[in-house]
Amino acid sequence: MVDCIVIIERSDIIRQGLYSIFSKHKIAHKVCSYESFDAINGNSCACEHIIIITNPSCLNDNIDKTRKHYNIPQNANFIALVYSYFKKDILNSFDDVIYIDDKPSTIANKIEACKKDNNSANKHPLSKREIEILKELVKGLTNKEVAEELCLSVHTVVTHRKNIMEKTGIKSLSGLAVYAIVNGIIDIQEIK
Repeated sequence: MVDCIVIIERSDIIRQGLYSIFSKHKIAHKVCSYESFDAINGNSCACEHIIIITNPSCLNDNIDKTRKHYNIPQNANFIALVYSYFKKDILNSFDDVIYIDDKPSTIANKIEACKKDNNSANKHPLSKREIEILKELVKGLTNKEVAEELCLSVHTVVTHRKNIMEKTGIKSLSGLAVYAIVNGIIDIQEIK
């Protein structure tokens, strides 16, 4: 069971439906429900493990900016709540995706998987997408090559690269390679 689930969704019907599913199936110890991140306003859960389920349109541009702006813990997982079209690169920044027609058992499995991923993950501040980009960068790929490999824009790769350097405090590619090896993100044999 997850410590806390925070639902951020503008639609009352969807928010209440998810709340009902989580309460009925005892998926979390605590469930909080808000119509926007602004509504949280200092009511953040002090739980050990938080999963935030949100419509991607509720974010302040991206997860990292939202996390910083609202002081959301680094160990919080973000799950996208999708019932309309979003670009793949937006959804890839989330830990998982819940679709509007998912069954309660499917939703519960995705939440449990996020908890397991969080518990088994190395204690570093990088998102899954940042880890993917870091792996490609330390293999020797250029920003453009990383963008092509991961089907992203070069601008997105550059933004993630800046975020990686800011989060780790490391400003050189060689330093990032050492960081990736030490934290088990990449094996030394994978580096060119």
